[in-house]
Amino acid sequence: GLLLAAATAFCAVLAGATPRVRPYYHLTADHGGINDPNGLFYYKGVYHVFHQWHDPPEYKVDWYHQVSFDLVTWQRLPIAHVPCTSGGAVIVDGVPNLVVCPNQTSVHVAVPTNLSDPLLRDWKIEARNIVQGSYLPEVIPGYWDTSAYVDFDGTYYLVSGSCTKWGTEGTLGYCDGGNTPGNPQVMTLVSKDFQTFEYVGVPWKAKNTTYGPRTECPQMFQRGFSSKDDPSFAGLLISAPQWYQNVLFVGRLQGNGSSLDLDPFYEDGIVLDHGAVYAGQTMLDTDRDRRLFWGWVTGPVNCGPLCGNLTWKGALTLPRVLQLERTAIKSVSAPSYVVTWHVAPELAALRVMPAVLDRPYVIPAGSRGIPVGLPPNVSGDALEMWVEGQAEGGLGGVTIVVRATDDDKERSWVSYSPTKGLEACTVNLLQPTQNRLPGQPSCTAAPPLPTLTELFGGGAYQENNEDIRLRIFVDASVLEAHVEGAGGARSVTLRVFPTRDDAMGVRLANDGASDVTLSRLALWGMGSAYADE
Repeated sequence: GLLLAAATAFCAVLAGATPRVRPYYHLTADHGGINDPNGLFYYKGVYHVFHQWHDPPEYKVDWYHQVSFDLVTWQRLPIAHVPCTSGGAVIVDGVPNLVVCPNQTSVHVAVPTNLSDPLLRDWKIEARNIVQGSYLPEVIPGYWDTSAYVDFDGTYYLVSGSCTKWGTEGTLGYCDGGNTPGNPQVMTLVSKDFQTFEYVGVPWKAKNTTYGPRTECPQMFQRGFSSKDDPSFAGLLISAPQWYQNVLFVGRLQGNGSSLDLDPFYEDGIVLDHGAVYAGQTMLDTDRDRRLFWGWVTGPVNCGPLCGNLTWKGALTLPRVLQLERTAIKSVSAPSYVVTWHVAPELAALRVMPAVLDRPYVIPAGSRGIPVGLPPNVSGDALEMWVEGQAEGGLGGVTIVVRATDDDKERSWVSYSPTKGLEACTVNLLQPTQNRLPGQPSCTAAPPLPTLTELFGGGAYQENNEDIRLRIFVDASVLEAHVEGAGGARSVTLRVFPTRDDAMGVRLANDGASDVTLSRLALWGMGSAYADE
């Protein structure tokens, strides 16, 4: 039938040239599978990214180590030989410490064996359990995905996911299956010297079980995110296994870390990416006083025949600057800040110059797909696009099509409107892991940005006066889309797997009844993050 015919056509495509699957400028391993970023730190001019890694078919987890001096070009280092499934990183008395091997009863650290090596290639796990003797209430069964940070006054915190024990089944592996309201939670322990820790409380507990049975990959932070002038502000980042998404809460830290009074504007949390991203973690860039976020780009376990012979799997997102941006409007009904983020500006160094296009642009009403010609030195599977206009009558109705075949049977697209939000979709000849018929799209979407009117009330602040920036990153099988405005940011990440090697086209569409005037439309080719690729 139809599926058999599609499979036959798909195999015929694969018999010829097939598109590249490995991203050019997102972080990947040279071989093996990667997932959660765990130990992220900046030390003496070097960005260090550790992430979980395993070598299929075995699932024996270790930590993979990648470094960069500029966030642009990266070097893959040997496996760190830290056989642990979760953790974090913190600088203690000038020495990087990886928080590793947390389980229900212990937390350990790994330290570099040679501090004179600028890349810190070799690590060893210390035998001591840094929470040995620390009291935990009987209702908390133990530690899960523990991370660490140091606040403005030099106090160290351990932040651990957990749940509330209930009955006799209160183990971390199950956490009662999420059947008890308020089970998912985060607990904190505090230390002045990073030698002995004291339990101080549960700063966050879920209002219900929609987050899942427990909290995964929690991380709390202040420096690089909130201002020294208001040091009580803190961000709490968690991964919600029920949604498989990263959620950020913001509030004021009270009682030596025992409670987090959430800001009412953000008490339900902010999803940092509504697409295929999980287990995110941040890094403090001390030289630039900023907070950088990476997440694991999940995607399907495999992508059928396209990925069947790959020796690697998995990728990390592009680094995103995560910040509290103070608002200039003083109002008792308005937040004093907006949570926002953007891709690190250093990535502009990967652009292939000159730009293919960088000017104001008018897309006529009813345009089905205006082709954008690419020069020979620009590949349609490695692009950055910048689309800027007003929310109402600007970006609304515009669709940016990428990775399109000549006949449009395979394509991916991104759109944003103030009513529908940010959406990214992809369609190919066959969705090998999702049981879709040929031509049936796979989509992911984020809600619209809050308008100035919604944030601050009426008056002169109307959404049609707001500038909206849409940034799109095409990188082989990874598609990132970000929209930024006065109300913050939204992001979606999508895995795309065209089966034909002519899926390189870029087109502009406008399904609205009026012409759309963009204040800026820019397009660049992008280079590789690895010098040897």
